[in-house]
Amino acid sequence: MNPILAFDVDGVLVDSEREIILTSWNEHNLWRKSKGLDAEPFTLKFSEIPAGYISLYKRFRKHSNKNYYRIAINLLMFGGVDPDMITSDVVKQISEANENEITEIKKRIKDIRKRLHSEADLNEVFQPYAAVDYQWIEQLHAKGQVYFITNNPGSLTGFKHIAFQPDIKHIRTDEAGISDKSIHLNEIIEKEGINPASILFIDDSLQSLQEVHKGTDIPVSNIIHNTWAPESKKLPKDSAFPDLDFDAIKDRFASLS
Repeated sequence: MNPILAFDVDGVLVDSEREIILTSWNEHNLWRKSKGLDAEPFTLKFSEIPAGYISLYKRFRKHSNKNYYRIAINLLMFGGVDPDMITSDVVKQISEANENEITEIKKRIKDIRKRLHSEADLNEVFQPYAAVDYQWIEQLHAKGQVYFITNNPGSLTGFKHIAFQPDIKHIRTDEAGISDKSIHLNEIIEKEGINPASILFIDDSLQSLQEVHKGTDIPVSNIIHNTWAPESKKLPKDSAFPDLDFDAIKDRFASLS
């Protein structure tokens, strides 16, 4: 059985920072409008977002492990709370306190992304990573050895624009209500009939790496953080997960064959 390579997309294969901030800015203003507060109009241009908001959101982003965590971030921003004075657990607890709010914000985010992806200049919204060998990934994907597992389905629009059209059978997202990537990986292991030691998983999120480590039998040496991850997603020094550049990832994958 050939080994399997499983990639997160946003922050690993696609630099979606502008798309994420555009989505968050527009969602924040729609949230303000829903609360009867003053709000800015919808924008397709990153250049129209105030620098102060961009700076503040980048500081909050380290706490934004799931798209609906913007529920807490909206409230904390509005309240003038310093992002360095809170924890990710606080953001999680606030965001998960009301199921109706989760449903509403997910719909807002989905609608915003649909509009951005159809109306905005994708060359401005999504950027490739110089570190990534997209041709190598495409060659492995053509052999059925690559899966894409993402909780930001919008980043797939960027990947298709930058690289190639993935086979839908090899795409897993949270749109089915599953955000824990270990569940997706266990389903892939069962579907492929593959030894967990023959899967390499790459993600920029410490939370996702921890979920996969806890929820699957994939060895920790195969659960990899990418060195070119966004600054807000850098690994803590005491992490047990390998932090590898793309060439080292290719070498590690070759060793599984």
